[in-house]
Amino acid sequence: FFLIYLILVYNPKVLVPFLHHTTAYCVLMKYLFFWKKIKVVVSQDNMLSLENQLPYSIRTHSNKVIGWCYRQVDTVIVMSECAKQDLVKNYQVNPNKVTVIQNWIKDTRLHKQPKKYDLLFCGRFAPQKKPLKLLQVIKHIKPTLPKVKLCLIGAGPEEKKLRRYIKKHSLENNVIIKPPTQKIIAEIARAKLFVLTSDFEGHPLVLLEAMTQKVVPVSLLYPGAEEQIEHGKNGFVEPTVKAMGKRIINLLQNSQKIQTIGRRARRTVLSNHNQSLMDKTLKVLLD
Repeated sequence: FFLIYLILVYNPKVLVPFLHHTTAYCVLMKYLFFWKKIKVVVSQDNMLSLENQLPYSIRTHSNKVIGWCYRQVDTVIVMSECAKQDLVKNYQVNPNKVTVIQNWIKDTRLHKQPKKYDLLFCGRFAPQKKPLKLLQVIKHIKPTLPKVKLCLIGAGPEEKKLRRYIKKHSLENNVIIKPPTQKIIAEIARAKLFVLTSDFEGHPLVLLEAMTQKVVPVSLLYPGAEEQIEHGKNGFVEPTVKAMGKRIINLLQNSQKIQTIGRRARRTVLSNHNQSLMDKTLKVLLD
């Protein structure tokens, strides 16, 4: 009823839902107020078929209902071609309705900080992010680089598991856990490498923030990762924890390579993830 009230008061031309249940409500409003010709544009920031399943979601929804709702909207904005194909294949959404717009970043100032961490992760300590795999990487490379430092910035349900693993494998001198901070760019700039071990992602803003600071991304392979990181050019995408560990050892023993890849990573963001993508988003919304 509150949504009905808002539509009556503000008479919107476009509704932009972000969650499954709000998409359903917006589709309902589109048909309820059919004479207003309200446009519904969904922002789908993740791989829907993976996001809508346990243990990644606390509550899952019927794929048939989600698919029907997504087929009724005017446009769906996704962050990767992989996410688009997921909607087309698994939810039978018309591909002409799905627009790929990768993430973008406004503040591209370079923050010069002394390097304090070898590796840095920033995100939720949640099943999707698989942060425990980062500790497995540290355990794998510690015999070669006994002073390696990993900083985990975040919070979430996996934190107790992380702390138990750190204690069990005597990684207290190698791993630092910090709470979320508003000064995340300064923390990112203190790292040599930015690491991701997620099962799936949309297009992480923190990845672009790291690349902007010339912090080299090293990620495990996830659907769409190679659309965001060009392996060997502006970062690295590895198939296994073992391969990721080898890559990290190689990079930490080659500071010149880190600098070269870091410069390319920053150029990628400045060239491809700028204001033009915001303009493209506004065009989709307003056309």
